[in-house]
Amino acid sequence: LTRRIIQGLNLRLPYTVVLLVLGILFGLLSGYSEVVHIYARVIDIDPHLLLSIFLPILIFESAFAMEVHTFIKTIVQVVLLAIPGLAMAAFLTAVLSRFMFTYDWTWNEGMMFGSILSATDPVAVVALLRDIGASKQMAMVIEGEALLNDGTAIVFFNVFLKMVTSEEAISGGDIVLDFIRIAIGGPFVGFIMAKITLFWLSRIFNDAIAEITITMASAYITYYVVEVWCKMSGVLAVVVLGLAMSSERTMISPEVEHFLHRAHTPTLPSHAQYSSKILYPHNALSSLKTDHLAAEAASSLVCEPLRSLQSMKL
Repeated sequence: LTRRIIQGLNLRLPYTVVLLVLGILFGLLSGYSEVVHIYARVIDIDPHLLLSIFLPILIFESAFAMEVHTFIKTIVQVVLLAIPGLAMAAFLTAVLSRFMFTYDWTWNEGMMFGSILSATDPVAVVALLRDIGASKQMAMVIEGEALLNDGTAIVFFNVFLKMVTSEEAISGGDIVLDFIRIAIGGPFVGFIMAKITLFWLSRIFNDAIAEITITMASAYITYYVVEVWCKMSGVLAVVVLGLAMSSERTMISPEVEHFLHRAHTPTLPSHAQYSSKILYPHNALSSLKTDHLAAEAASSLVCEPLRSLQSMKL
């Protein structure tokens, strides 16, 4: 329906932006209508559950759809932007929050805030680059950096969260070791899981249901095992899982691979699209307090993340 409205009104806006705006309007309306408020209760879902449901398939589909040989050519630029670049952006944001906001945050809390804001979503930018005929390498640098910086941002956030909430003093060496363990251990486990999945798929031929089920299950299992059991970066693990499986597509039956890339079938692209379509309105709803006045609700769209961090002040 939303897409038809965009086409009917000839709006030159990204689809996800329209979904975000509709979510905000829905949240504002829920403050006045009890009927709408009932449906807006979806914002009460556990955020960890939300991540566990939608994040693995979104990350895996993006990594699996990449052209691995192009990604390898741009890996140096991607890594520079995704790790040192994100660290610099997080630090500059922390400086801004320290000296311009009135929350009296510590540097660790400022870095947490910077880590949250430094992750990018280049969907609209990449689509625009493709429309204007930009080089594949430029689009790959932007898309690959966005894919990796999600995991890097989560790693940074968790490291500084541990520093904020820990009652014991943490040395610089502990921070570096913890970062290396999370950032490198996750991709290593993801690579191992990819090899196991590919070995399993190599024993199956032209069975769409089995191959799709194994492929999707591997993304969720990898994320859960790495994130919950290993206490490492599940996002980076799923990224490596998707890239490793994409590099050995011959293990997947040709008919099934074609099936996986058809967006109108109930497979990886459609699940990823449905996930993103649900997440954008949900994020907008979550940023609004449905039991407040509209003006206060709109202001919370910006202020609520700041209040959440302020509540963690030691």
